[in-house]
Amino acid sequence: MLLGHRLVDGIVLGFMANTANNAIAQFDNWGMIIVFVIHLIPTSIIIYLIQLDIQNNQRFKSFLITTGILALMIPFTILGGFLINVIESI
Repeated sequence: MLLGHRLVDGIVLGFMANTANNAIAQFDNWGMIIVFVIHLIPTSIIIYLIQLDIQNNQRFKSFLITTGILALMIPFTILGGFLINVIESI
């Protein structure tokens, strides 16, 4: 569910990047990227806390799982950003 959510985020970011025609719209794109990064922080904290509960307070293992999930979420967002070109061509 998390990876599918990130794919949609990337598609929206890619759509916004393709529709940017002036400097103001390009600033909005950077704003969306900043919001995406800020959105990752509470998501990562929530995933860490859930993993901490599941792993019976094994902090290092919970941290590794959270880092692995985060390492998967970012490429899926980038993939979604490139998928907008395929979607627009269809």
